[in-house]
Formats: sequence, C-alpha cells, structure tokens
Amino acid sequence: MATRRDKSVSLIGDILVTQGVLSLGQLGYALDRQFLSNKRLGQLVQDMGLATQSQVEAALAEQAQRRGVAAPADAVRHQHDRQTPLFHY
Repeated sequence: MATRRDKSVSLIGDILVTQGVLSLGQLGYALDRQFLSNKRLGQLVQDMGLATQSQVEAALAEQAQRRGVAAPADAVRHQHDRQTPLFHY
C-alpha cells in the first residue's frame, strides 16, 4: 500500500519541477491560481505560458507510469481540451 508521501512523487506539479519545467516558486504560484480557477494544473501552466503542451503530456505520461497505470495516448493528449463538465444538470 502506498503512503501519502509515495503518492506525492506522482503529482504532476512535482514531476514538472523535477523535469526542470517549473521552479518551486512557479509551481506555488500556479497552485494558488489553480485553487481560484478550478482548472487542471497542466492546463493552467500552459495557459500561464509556463509549460508547453508537449511538456505537460510528457509529465502526464510519467505520472501514469509512476502510478502503474496505462495512459492512453489519446486521453493524455486531449485531457486538457475539456472545457465543459462531464455532467450537465
């Protein structure tokens, strides 16, 4: 069973920092903005110009690999395109 700390190494923000895409300061700023915007972090850092789509896709692929989950390429590629909720009321 994975501990809480084990899961933290699979967070996309941590992966982007480890890969040198974001600094810790940029990650902190993006996380603050994410709290207010309710956007996925990958989409937000792209919108902020801090990471490219390919950098986010690579981080998502690494995240899936670390978690032992097969990430379908199409799902990773288009995950950031979702602008509408999955459920409509």
